[in-house]
Amino acid sequence: AAHRVNKMTLGVSNNGTFGSGFSAAGTTDCFTGEPVPGCEYPAGSNAEYLFAGALWFGAVVGRDTLVSTGAEGWFAVNEFHPYEAPGGNMIRRPTLDPYSPEYTDAVSHMDLIAVFTDTFVTLAGIDPGNGGRPHVPLNIEVTRSTYSWGFMPAEDIVLMDYRIRNIGQQALSDAYVGIYVDGDVCVDCNSGGYQDDISGFIDKSLWQSGTCEFQEDVAIAWIADNDGDLAAGAVPNVTATSVVRTPLDSLTVNYN
Repeated sequence: AAHRVNKMTLGVSNNGTFGSGFSAAGTTDCFTGEPVPGCEYPAGSNAEYLFAGALWFGAVVGRDTLVSTGAEGWFAVNEFHPYEAPGGNMIRRPTLDPYSPEYTDAVSHMDLIAVFTDTFVTLAGIDPGNGGRPHVPLNIEVTRSTYSWGFMPAEDIVLMDYRIRNIGQQALSDAYVGIYVDGDVCVDCNSGGYQDDISGFIDKSLWQSGTCEFQEDVAIAWIADNDGDLAAGAVPNVTATSVVRTPLDSLTVNYN
């Protein structure tokens, strides 16, 4: 399905991925029947800023270090899957229509909620990068709620809230959460417009002077087109991913 209520049209799926490139169900919105882009910004411009992204989760289980991925980009291995329908169907909750039955419990103008687990071993595929060993699950269940609003200052963002639950019998220690992003920036990606993309990471304190002085620590991974592709239709903007909340008091961030 896709968020369509603000300037960012973002596709999300119920197999641990977002964007449209790693969707296991095609690129048609299950609620509206419309095509689902990766991340179109601004909406209606045909300017793409994302092929696909995915959740990665790793932890130590007993004496083994295990990682489950929605997609890892190279070997078509998908280790998160929804429950069998209807339990695994995506849920849509908008606040725009208070008379709709979907209005109950809605948080934003458009909530899209997906539940998936890493326990479906035979569906995952064999990862050559893991020595050809079949997928070994951590036995986690993930509820990902994504929220979007159609007004300032939130009209350029989609919030993703991941709730990760251990549904297995073994304790998980030294857990890490990763967000993998393959962020093609182009108008016509079939012509190779993504090949000159640039990306980077901002990890420092930003200061604003004046009457409202404050200090904010940021950790932002960003991507843009090197020259904006002005001749091909223009993708002059920058999109980014940032962690805004964790259950811990302190956070160790790594960027590759």
